[in-house]
Amino acid sequence: MNEETDLRIRQTFDRLRHGSRPLTDIDQALMDAFERLMHGLSETTDGKVTIVSVCTEADVSRASYYRSPVAQAVKEILEAPQPGARNRRNCGRRYPG
Repeated sequence: MNEETDLRIRQTFDRLRHGSRPLTDIDQALMDAFERLMHGLSETTDGKVTIVSVCTEADVSRASYYRSPVAQAVKEILEAPQPGARNRRNCGRRYPG
């Protein structure tokens, strides 16, 4: 994982920690599990960053995951553009000019 992604994770999770809703033990377990997977330090899964792996690592049901504010935070992190990634929408298009 690169530094930019690591920073994005910390900032997103810090925003959750300091939000209006206090985090539960389940929320914290999900954040810890996601960070372990992103750092390649899985304890109970194959290390792939999937919702199932996050839930398994955190020992939390998928239903609990989706009720947690961590689900939206993880989605935000994973959908952010990665440094050096090409914009696939414009690949192969020709522009007049």
